[in-house]
Amino acid sequence: MSNQWNSGINDRKIKEQICEIGRRVYNKGFAAA
Repeated sequence: MSNQWNSGINDRKIKEQICEIGRRVYNKGFAAA
């Protein structure tokens, strides 16, 4: 039970990190264009 809860929190953090990285890459590409 606790393992599922922890993995859920990790998934959320990972998704937030991916979104943040994607946003930075998009901003860099937009600025370069």
